[in-house]
Amino acid sequence: MMIGMLWLDTDKRKSPQTKIEEAAAYYQRKYGHIPTVCHVHPDNAGVEVDEIKILADDYRQPNEFCLFSSYSAETASQPEQLPQI
Repeated sequence: MMIGMLWLDTDKRKSPQTKIEEAAAYYQRKYGHIPTVCHVHPDNAGVEVDEIKILADDYRQPNEFCLFSSYSAETASQPEQLPQI
């Protein structure tokens, strides 16, 4: 089962890396395991966080971080296509 969590952090004093690390720590406390993938706004695509694959996602806003845990690194490189509305 895939578990996802959307994290919003608008604190301009924090770096994107810090925001993702804090989101991952909360995710681990809430769900009991470390997220493996984080979808971020393309402006944050260069961020590196240990053990979390960072993927640019045009649908993310600059302060949104979408974390998931059941992807493998190979599967995560191709985000799921959402249906067109």
